[in-house]
Amino acid sequence: MNIREPLWTAQEIRAVLGAMGASRWYADGIAIDSRDLVPGDLFIALDGPNHDGHDYVAQAFAAGAVGAIVSKAVSGVADDDPRLVKVDDGMAALYKLAAAARARMTGKVAVVTGSAGKTSVKDMLRLALGRERLVHASIRSFNNHLGAPLSLARMPRETAFAVFELGMSAAGEIAPLSRLMVPDLAIVTGVGKAHAQAFDSLEQIADAKAEIFAGLTPGGMAVLGMDHDQASRLVAHAKAAKARLVTVSMEETSADVGLVRYHEQAQLSCFTARLGKTLVTGKIGAGGRHWVANALLVLAAVRELGGDLGLAALALADFRPAKGRGVHRQIALRDGPFTLIDDAYNANPLSFEASLAALALAVPGAKGRRLGIFADMVELGADSASCHQPWPKRRRQQAWRRSSRLAPKWRPWPGTQISRLQRWMAPNRRWRRPSGSSGPVMFCW
Repeated sequence: MNIREPLWTAQEIRAVLGAMGASRWYADGIAIDSRDLVPGDLFIALDGPNHDGHDYVAQAFAAGAVGAIVSKAVSGVADDDPRLVKVDDGMAALYKLAAAARARMTGKVAVVTGSAGKTSVKDMLRLALGRERLVHASIRSFNNHLGAPLSLARMPRETAFAVFELGMSAAGEIAPLSRLMVPDLAIVTGVGKAHAQAFDSLEQIADAKAEIFAGLTPGGMAVLGMDHDQASRLVAHAKAAKARLVTVSMEETSADVGLVRYHEQAQLSCFTARLGKTLVTGKIGAGGRHWVANALLVLAAVRELGGDLGLAALALADFRPAKGRGVHRQIALRDGPFTLIDDAYNANPLSFEASLAALALAVPGAKGRRLGIFADMVELGADSASCHQPWPKRRRQQAWRRSSRLAPKWRPWPGTQISRLQRWMAPNRRWRRPSGSSGPVMFCW
């Protein structure tokens, strides 16, 4: 039986942070939120705009924290408590631990960004590499200035492969995170109108995504999804960073990695991918062309990281979408069963189109129907109105019979809509309008 080494010892933490003390505890994890803490964690007290972590140090110790990094005195804990590690700046301490975790790691690091699909690609790559050796990955969508260093600082020292996602809402946010991660491989899934309110053009969004190449190791790899308008711009950025380029496309036969054939159902996609002269056949437990595109990116990354393509393809068969990203839930009601497809985590025009295409794969039963419930897409800036306009074409493509536009950007919610919903959806059920609501939802049949 292999016994894993502790994540951090007190001596290591004090050495990295230049702090004094002689306590000999060790931590198996790191938490910055006392609600997420488990026994054995190190708690880092951060002073944020809404909450001060120092107010929760005593609570963290009561929950089993072995130590706490603090930048000021805390209530309920003695100032000379040996579990305290005193620093000038908690956030700076987190970044120092993250950098130290990267420096001691001898494996490979992959990072993912893109306007859509980055969390799913990260999860799929973690699964694909995990059949061979220890893989560490960021949880959920920990991809910003706080979640990224936290994910890195949590990386076990014996990690063989690490997979992180990097997100942004403005230019200049990804570059420092990439330099912190020092990735061996960077994936850009694609570029679309996401967080567009901070940008004047798609070109600017592409430039911001390309910041992921800033920290690449010498000879590092750039795996680029090519099926979007900004692909050539990303290629130019990758070449400028002296990255080794791997192009991936569902459509272009000239790409390094491409699609030979695929078949999709509501909750299953089967495919054969071409990686150079190698053909790989696999399946994913999710329906939709965008899932196959994600799989091609993942297989390209596995190959470049030195992983086993056969094991990766087998592992992808076990993949299921995460909560809010296309999960199918079977719900039984007195009037009959229905399938709820939860794709509500986030939305932009790129992911919205993919969601509609996946919904079209769900075939209703006898006398059944499709019902789409869509919230407004936000953070689109000046293009917000135009992004919500092409609905009639989409509705025809998806064979909607009726639509009721309830979201503010689609159309104001008139009071008559509730009675229409009741009549069209379930005549024998009663519906109540949510208190104080004026949207933002659109229903389509």
